[in-house]
Amino acid sequence: MTAYKEELTRELVEKLTSLEEVLAIWEGGSAATGFEDEYSDLDLSIVTKHKAGDEIFAVLDEILEQNHGIARRFRIPEPSWHGMSQCVYLLKDSPELFYCDICTVELDNPHKLTEPDRHGRARVHYDPLHLLETKNTPDEELQAIAKRVYRSATAIDFVFEIELKKAVKRKLYIDSVSMYHTFLQRCLIPLLNLKYRPFKADFGMRYIHRDYPANALTQVEDLLRIGDDMSLKLPTLFELYHETKEELEPAFSEA
Repeated sequence: MTAYKEELTRELVEKLTSLEEVLAIWEGGSAATGFEDEYSDLDLSIVTKHKAGDEIFAVLDEILEQNHGIARRFRIPEPSWHGMSQCVYLLKDSPELFYCDICTVELDNPHKLTEPDRHGRARVHYDPLHLLETKNTPDEELQAIAKRVYRSATAIDFVFEIELKKAVKRKLYIDSVSMYHTFLQRCLIPLLNLKYRPFKADFGMRYIHRDYPANALTQVEDLLRIGDDMSLKLPTLFELYHETKEELEPAFSEA
């Protein structure tokens, strides 16, 4: 943790814990997963008695503007996918490549993104009531996620494959690149996630360098290095996809 991040965290925690609505504060992201470095952001979660995003962000706006200056601010539209209130801040005096990602979550929201198998072990800054749960994701929930990911990846794979082949045949480079990455990210990567890190099946490509074995990571990196003649990559791309699909089908197909 950089000195800037450490001081900013201390400053925010001190202010937020003075608010009656705040019940707990913990830090996720790289602080929770053990990969914190000089480029890490501040990923803060604030547990409140009731839904209090407007109130909490009003307080944060004031303190951050006064003490640091807010260069950019974006409040995530609600309802958000995780049911929380979320706002990201870029501060005027922050180090390069640093921003704050802050969420508020009401006490009765059962999904606080604290499962160690998916999100790491949160760094607790304030939790007098011991609200932080460190239970892994239930097996039935992981299985539901896995089946959803498999269904999404394979439902219309044939359409993406045909459109990619057509774009290459037509020598439409922009369309080819677009469809190539669509197939890789929407079809292949989800299946490789199911194979190598099923507890993060829905995480996309993010952090695969931490979870994939070296040979699988090399395969993906090689597929991402596309040149002018994309057709040379297609046999490898499709072969890897169909082999993985066939391997996973007995476990995740609902047909």
